[in-house]
Amino acid sequence: MNIRRTIKILSLAGAGVAVGAVMLPGIATSATPGFASWSASTGTISGCPSGFSCTELVGGDGFRQVQVNDNSSSDSFVWTIVTDTGVTGSASTLPFSDENFVKTDGTSTGIADSQRVNDNSNGTFGGTVSILTGFASGGNDTVNIQQTLGANPDGLANTGDEFANTFNMTVNLDSSGNQTGRFMRIDQSTALGNSTDTQIFAIRASAGSALTTTGSLTLGGTAVNWSAGDDILLTWVGQGLTLGSLGSSQFGFEGLTNNTTAATSSEFSQASAGPFQWDATTFGTAPTFP
Repeated sequence: MNIRRTIKILSLAGAGVAVGAVMLPGIATSATPGFASWSASTGTISGCPSGFSCTELVGGDGFRQVQVNDNSSSDSFVWTIVTDTGVTGSASTLPFSDENFVKTDGTSTGIADSQRVNDNSNGTFGGTVSILTGFASGGNDTVNIQQTLGANPDGLANTGDEFANTFNMTVNLDSSGNQTGRFMRIDQSTALGNSTDTQIFAIRASAGSALTTTGSLTLGGTAVNWSAGDDILLTWVGQGLTLGSLGSSQFGFEGLTNNTTAATSSEFSQASAGPFQWDATTFGTAPTFP
């Protein structure tokens, strides 16, 4: 990964941190054109979101600005796209791109922005930061950060030493740009060249306006309950090892803490990797052990 690409990755992560200070929120009033509705051919960018018509304003190698009109209403946007010069490919696969929509009615505030970085030179790296405020927010300003990192990732088919990591953070903002809630998901998988030497690690954290459900999990005989708006953290680690002539072994640990009520529970097993309990409504699809 070269220095220029590293700078782009750092700017990708930084965009989510600064959004509350630089974006003007507003009230959602219309549908927003979809991201990644374009491609590039030797630096020339073309394409138009479905359900909209596009009028070219200005373009160049790695740059394009378009007026976008909603075919079913009078809503109009300015769409700006920036990518590397001379590149060819679809929006979601190019090494770097940034696109944003701004509404042009003179009264709506906010922005819809998406920045992507992809690098396959050493393993794989991919990252996206999307910002939806004001007219684009659907009534709830959000910042979404997604990153993936892998070394020889092939679904952990155990063809060699392999590593895969995914990170997702969604932050909800109020009309002043202050955080009202968050949901974080981290998954990491490591395989060591066979069907048993594997470790999988998962974290789920939800708080404030991002936690909209009540629930309960019982780990190690102790139940932890939560209500909408609480701050909860779930952690799971599962591991399998080859023990030579002794065969193979698994162990697992899962812990849940409600930081609002201080309630906590955990479960450990030397016979099973787990996870032992899961709430798909709150935490999404449960991870699985190979």
